[in-house]
Amino acid sequence: MGDVYARDAKPKTKGLELPKEWNAYPGHYRTFGSLVTNFRIFARRGQLWCQMYGGYGEEPLTDLGGGKFRRGGETSPETYAFDWIAGGKALRCCSSGCDFHRVDE
Repeated sequence: MGDVYARDAKPKTKGLELPKEWNAYPGHYRTFGSLVTNFRIFARRGQLWCQMYGGYGEEPLTDLGGGKFRRGGETSPETYAFDWIAGGKALRCCSSGCDFHRVDE
């Protein structure tokens, strides 16, 4: 996930890099006791995306600042707030009031 395939011999990388602090966020997050049990955050073309499980597909995340993002349009209530950064990775993501924890694959 998150790979970029270019038509030319040299892929275009300008503007495709993530801000350094966002490198901690991609990963697989899981919770128990929620209708949504898990999701993946990944990077594609300089932007973070969320892949929901259960047939909901992928959606880009909009930066709200301070490790907080919105999934969906401007009026969407779905937010993701990353914290507990250790070893360069976010260990927790609070998604609309429910804590999800990073899991190893």
